[in-house]
Amino acid sequence: MPKFGRASLRRLSECDDRIQLVLNEVVKTFDCSVLCGYRDEDTQQELYRTGRSHVQWPDFSMMAI
Repeated sequence: MPKFGRASLRRLSECDDRIQLVLNEVVKTFDCSVLCGYRDEDTQQELYRTGRSHVQWPDFSMMAI
């Protein structure tokens, strides 16, 4: 059974509890990694500015996940 590596577990711990629940179920079936956990405002705005994200800081509509 696949499981998260140390780095993925660290990044996952920075995520919302609901995302953690979902991804902990996903990894039971699919081998996957967590590439990013929490993003601060500067990081998120830079990713948005460079086109690597479609979400500006703060996009509270994403809080409904």
